[in-house]
Amino acid sequence: MDSSPKIEPISAFHKDCPHCGSSLFPVSNQTEENNDGEEKPDKECHCCGKKFIILFGC
Repeated sequence: MDSSPKIEPISAFHKDCPHCGSSLFPVSNQTEENNDGEEKPDKECHCCGKKFIILFGC
């Protein structure tokens, strides 16, 4: 089974988590050399722990 958390798509206009309403914070992806084709989250909710990737046109 895949134990990694699912990254949900979100619009760049979202500033709050659609699940709990808390503010979203940017995620720093500092391991860019570790690019194994895996999607990296752009934003994260510090309240519920959900991770999001920004998709334009979403």
